[in-house]
Amino acid sequence: MKIAQQLSGCGRIVFENGLVEKLLEENFIKRCADTFADERGLVIPLEDSDLIKALEDYPNMGVDAIENILASKYEQIVFEK
Repeated sequence: MKIAQQLSGCGRIVFENGLVEKLLEENFIKRCADTFADERGLVIPLEDSDLIKALEDYPNMGVDAIENILASKYEQIVFEK
């Protein structure tokens, strides 16, 4: 595996196959779930890809495009396994 990109400041290393990126995303979702479970608020992380998808889907779906993404992330955090 080659390191494709390292983003300074956030400790995020992205490998070509996306494995490390996926593991970090899952870890962040777990941290958001822990924050919610501790009654310290709800943090819903959005990535560039989420916003791009919402903008691409907006002409066909309207506001449901972003609502679906937010609902999915909400379920991941609140009902974290």
